[in-house]
Amino acid sequence: MAAYDLKELRFLLVDDNPHMLRLLVTMLRGLGIAHIQSHDDAEVALKPEIIAGVDIIVCDWLLEPLSSMEFVRQIRARNPDQICFVPVIQMSGFTQRADVELSRDAGITEFLGLPASPKLLYERIVHTIDHPRPFIDSSDYFGPDRRRRSDGNYIGENRRLLVPNTVELSGDEGLASDLANTA
Repeated sequence: MAAYDLKELRFLLVDDNPHMLRLLVTMLRGLGIAHIQSHDDAEVALKPEIIAGVDIIVCDWLLEPLSSMEFVRQIRARNPDQICFVPVIQMSGFTQRADVELSRDAGITEFLGLPASPKLLYERIVHTIDHPRPFIDSSDYFGPDRRRRSDGNYIGENRRLLVPNTVELSGDEGLASDLANTA
């Protein structure tokens, strides 16, 4: 796993539990991250003046008044300001397969089960940087590619014969190249 200087990344934390917000801020500061915004209200966090310029969003599963699924869907809405491409790491104590799939289908980039350590959070951040996922634009989904692996040997009737519509980030090589240029 690559080691990055994360101090220039801008994080947005969204959790309606003030204790968890403080814990997350402490973990990120321990990782050397200086630019952290934290909000206990998902609707407030979606305001353009707050979300603009954010590099990574970390949110909790249980949010109010807006659910985390709706929060992520609104981020992924096809908007002109490129916020729809921001990686979202969702944290949750609900770690059963159906819960993770529900989050994935809403458009999260990474899932982090709770309880989480600073090491696990760092690993998810680095994975997000090292392995950016292409974005899929279909009639019923816009977000990071939900597939984690590809089985070239699969021959069933639903085998993907064509590559789905992917969205290219114009002029952006991703967070890894940005961090490599600052290290």
